[in-house]
Amino acid sequence: MQGNLSSFAGFILTRAGIGIFEAPSYPMNNRIVSAWFPEEERASAIAVCTSGQFIGLAFLTPLPVYIQTMVGWRGLFGSLCRIVPQPRTVVTADRIKPHLGYN
Repeated sequence: MQGNLSSFAGFILTRAGIGIFEAPSYPMNNRIVSAWFPEEERASAIAVCTSGQFIGLAFLTPLPVYIQTMVGWRGLFGSLCRIVPQPRTVVTADRIKPHLGYN
């Protein structure tokens, strides 16, 4: 989507929209972990989820750099939109039911 923008204002609005939709991810992650893991394992489960995001970012950085080198920044955003799976459903924390085997 950002690869097709032609103005700086559109870019800023698109980035703000991404931030708005990504903002609930950490609280939702904590809610899901709280519902599924016993209290003594929650810190480890949250740490694995959070650190996994940054470890994945560190290891996958060369791929976008290579794509941008080959096809430019617009091609980078267009290709990543095709590579990254797009979510088909929205899962909200209020629909999560506690796992009876653990809680």
